[in-house]
Formats: sequence, structure tokens, C-alpha cells
Amino acid sequence: MPRQNLKFHGAWVPDKSFRAEKVIQTPEPSNPVPFGGTVKSLCVFPKDADIHVALDRQLAQEIMPHLAHLRIESGKYSASTGERVRSPGPYTYTLRAAAFPVLHTLMLRDTLATLDTPLCRHLRFLHLEHQEKDTHRLPLGRLLDILDAAILLEELYVENYIDISTSALTHPLPVVSLEHRTRLKRVWFGDEPRIVGKILSHLIIPRRTNVIAVGYVDERPEVGDFRAMLRSNTSNLQIMRTTTEIRIRDTEDDACGRVISAISQYGNPENVAFDMELQRIPSSRYDPTWERDGKLLRSMVETLGLFQSCPVYTLKVAGNLKYATEKMWAAAFDRFPDLEAIEVEDIQAERTDSLYALIAALGSQSAMGEGAVCPRLASLSFKGRMYGVQLAAVVFGCVAQRTRHGARRLRKVKISVIPDIAWNEATDSLCRQVLGDFAAVVDLEISRAPARN
Repeated sequence: MPRQNLKFHGAWVPDKSFRAEKVIQTPEPSNPVPFGGTVKSLCVFPKDADIHVALDRQLAQEIMPHLAHLRIESGKYSASTGERVRSPGPYTYTLRAAAFPVLHTLMLRDTLATLDTPLCRHLRFLHLEHQEKDTHRLPLGRLLDILDAAILLEELYVENYIDISTSALTHPLPVVSLEHRTRLKRVWFGDEPRIVGKILSHLIIPRRTNVIAVGYVDERPEVGDFRAMLRSNTSNLQIMRTTTEIRIRDTEDDACGRVISAISQYGNPENVAFDMELQRIPSSRYDPTWERDGKLLRSMVETLGLFQSCPVYTLKVAGNLKYATEKMWAAAFDRFPDLEAIEVEDIQAERTDSLYALIAALGSQSAMGEGAVCPRLASLSFKGRMYGVQLAAVVFGCVAQRTRHGARRLRKVKISVIPDIAWNEATDSLCRQVLGDFAAVVDLEISRAPARN
């Protein structure tokens, strides 16, 4: 999986105190060496079925009263190249609190485990991962049981690990509330968008918890992938009740994915975020649909309806705005009547009217009444290219419409553009004069204006 810029986990699990005292690459099944009763951190890398069986037996029989950190990572390796090859299927271990009374950090990669309830109650850091798609997965119901018991959980990481099929279920799966997990700081889910969405739909996550949802797509990223992760019911994600800022990013700086972030600052010493991200599974076939042509960014803006119930004050959008239209912006702005700040960056180099569409949209009438969209808007920022000399005319029209609809004057407007024309004093003076009617403070930056032939 592409994981260059993951925002969550550390070297193997987000417990920075972990240092393996004992690392066993290939346990000897016929003559197991005791792990040692004083060991606090253990990493084991079994490589075949016999070793799995022997290790499972040893873990069940040996008491490790001081073991706090356990990592079991499975995998088969080529004898000729030493490279990892796909295992036939993950082995399932049995881990009991009686053997590990103080275990609080657990990582399972390409292997499964049955955990008893007392052990789950001690867990603070849990990392469950298959490095490749695998049909042998942990049923969602069992994950929910673990989380229901893990009252001390601080951080959770789950990647390509959960089976959401319902064919074997005899009763509906519960919705597990994590509201009273006062230590829970961060949860991370990565899988197909529909699987991530299903997991989230069965968890009530408190507003103080950072949530990262990463959807892996094979070829074509589509707006439906974002909708699949969030679904229509957002009440389980309590951060949505206090989200004050939405960020949409699809830039070269976000090489691994496309991100929509809902950020809450209410009642928190630090910002808490719900991040939705799409990452593409590497493919040998070139696919132009993954290029930043602006189509997906437009769709991402159109998904803002999913956040309509949030008390959003700030909207930030960065990416290719080739397909951004006045109608699109007007609809987006109209979803957030309390919007106070808008920041937009257009990364494309092609000729576009993106700045004009953005400003014109602010002169639109709200579909919810007779007033203008964003009646409380105080700050507008745009960075990108500008084509033609329509800026003064577009701003003049926007100001006239907002005045007619009773909207107040902005406190500040900042426009940083690269024009396609020579910028002379007359043009500069006219634009600043009109922008002065738009906002009390005008910051107009003109860069690299080409000379006329």
C-alpha cells in the first residue's frame, strides 16, 4: 500500500516508548528457547506453519509477567532472493491476559489473534495490519468486541484487516460507543472505501479523537469513494458537531492521496481532525484519470453537502480549479451560512477563469432566503494565475450584488496572482479602487507579469 505520508503511526506502532529487547527472527519449533520472564518488549517473525504452531503453543504456556509490548509479524521469504512473498494465509494465535498481565501494546501484521476480554482491557496501543489484500480477515464483529472491552485504548491502527461480510451473522452488529474512552487520541483505518465506511458506521467516536480514514482505490478515484467512507449518517463522528474548518487538498504536496479534512477547534487545546483521503494502489498501467486534471477536485467540493450540518467558519481549497464554476462555488458557499474565511489556491498553469468564478459566486443569492451567500464573510484569499483584465468588472458586479442582498463589507481580501498581461499603473489603480469597495483591507500581489511583444 502507498504509505509515504501517513499522518498517524510511527515505526510500527504509535507507542514511541517501544524498544524491542528481544527479537526472534525464526523461532525453532523443535527446541523453543524461553522468552524470559523479565522481557518487556518482544518481536517475533515466524516464517512457516510449523513455527506458527510452536510459537502459539509457547505463548500459551509461558508466563511473561513484565511483557508490555508484543509484535508478531508473519511472512514467507524467498530462499534465493530473501524478498517477502505472499503467505498462504495468516495464522491465528491465542493471547490471554493470564500469560501477559501487563501487555498494553500489540501489533499483528499478516497474522490474526484471538484475544480474551481481560487482555483487551489493558490495551493502550493496537495495530492490526495485512500488508496485502487477504481473504483471511478479522470479522468486524470481533473488532467491535475488542474495542468494546479496550477501555484504556489510546491509539488504534487498522489496515486491510477487517471482514465486513454479513453472511455468517445471526444477529445485527452493534454500534460500539467510544465516548467514555477519555484516553483515546487517534484512530486510523485504511482499506477499500466501502469497508472503511462500514467500520466507521459501527463506532461512535468522541469529538476529541483524531480520525484518519484512507480509502484505497484500484484505478479511478471518484467522488463516490468519499461518500462511501462517510456514508449519509455522520452523527457517530462527534467531531462533526464541532467542526469549524473544512480543508480540501489535491496538490503535488499531497502525492499519496486526495484529502478532505474536517477540523475542530472547539473545546480542544489542539486542533482535532477527521481526515478522509483517497490513495491509489500502485498499478503498472498508466492511468490519466489519476492525474490532477481538476475533475476529482470539483467532485470533492461537491461532496461538501456531507458536512452541511457542521458549524463551519473557514473553508480552504487547494488544487487544480480548471473545472470550478461559479455555480459550483455558489452551491458550496451556500451550505455554510456562518462562513467567515475562504482561502483558495489554484495550482494549474492552463488558462482559466477560476478567480472570476470564485468572486462572482460570492455575489449569488442564497437558495435559503433573499440574502447573499456567506453573509458573514470577513476574509477572502486567492492564489493562482489570472487571465484577462476582467478582475475590476467582476469585483464591481459582486460588490453590487452583495450590497443589494444586504451582505456586509469584508474586512480583508488578499489576491496573489500571476497575470497573462502586462500590469500597468492604471490597471493596478483601478483594481485596488474596486477591491477597496469589496474589503476594508486590500492586499493585491502581482508577480511575473509578462511583457508585451
